[in-house]
Amino acid sequence: MKVMRGFGETSVGQNMLNTLYSPPEVPIEVFGKMFQHPLGLAAGFDKGAEALMAWSAMGFSWTEYGGVTRYPQDGNPKPRMFRANRHRALVNKMGFNNPGATEIRKRLISRKSEDKWP
Repeated sequence: MKVMRGFGETSVGQNMLNTLYSPPEVPIEVFGKMFQHPLGLAAGFDKGAEALMAWSAMGFSWTEYGGVTRYPQDGNPKPRMFRANRHRALVNKMGFNNPGATEIRKRLISRKSEDKWP
C-alpha cells in the first residue's frame, strides 16, 4: 500500500499508473451520481484510505475505503487468509484491521485540503 500511495502522490507515478489501464468510456448513473464507467474498487483493498490518487490513476471510476470501524483494530492473528485446498476455497479472516474512523476522517480531510483528491 505504501508503494501505491507513493505512486499516487506524484505526477510521474500517476502517469505510470495511467499507462497500465485505460478503461472505456461507458458512463453509468447510480443513485443519481454519474460515473465514467462501472469499474470500481470495492472496500477491503485500501483499508486505511492511503492511496486515493493511485486508484483513480489506475482507471477506477470509484473507490470504497475500509471496512472502517469506530475504533482502530489490529484484525485477527495471522494467518488471516489461507487456502482450503480440499474445498478449493480461499478463507478470509482479516478481522477488519483498520486505523479507525477518526484517523480515516483525518486522512480524507487532509488529502482534500491539500488537493490530493481524485
